[in-house]
Amino acid sequence: MTEALVGPAPGGRAIWYQKHMAHHLLPVMGRAWLDQLTHAFLIREPDEMLASLLRTYPQAGLADTGLPQQWEIFERVAERLGRAPPVVLSSDVLRDPVRCRRGIHGIRALAAETGDAAGIAARIAVRLPALV
Repeated sequence: MTEALVGPAPGGRAIWYQKHMAHHLLPVMGRAWLDQLTHAFLIREPDEMLASLLRTYPQAGLADTGLPQQWEIFERVAERLGRAPPVVLSSDVLRDPVRCRRGIHGIRALAAETGDAAGIAARIAVRLPALV
């Protein structure tokens, strides 16, 4: 499955948005494939996320939140990049979706600047950022 996720973007598109949910990354699953993607993180306020989760799954534990997995991925990406990857609060998207959409253009500009369009623009994983 991971081979398909890191392969060419369908239809020759410049950007391939993939929504990955951190709580789906089980401990037995390898993480090396994540290094082939460009990451950004769309997060919710922790209190809002926990309240929503506990309404649906009253017995949920820490692993069910996805926070440990998300932190692991964040640290992995930050170490590889030498800086923190983009992070945006979902409330910011709701408040100003146009600004967040401009983030896509920032990703394309980064791909053009680095000359790595296939590696950057074609593989957007985890969440789209607000890069402006």
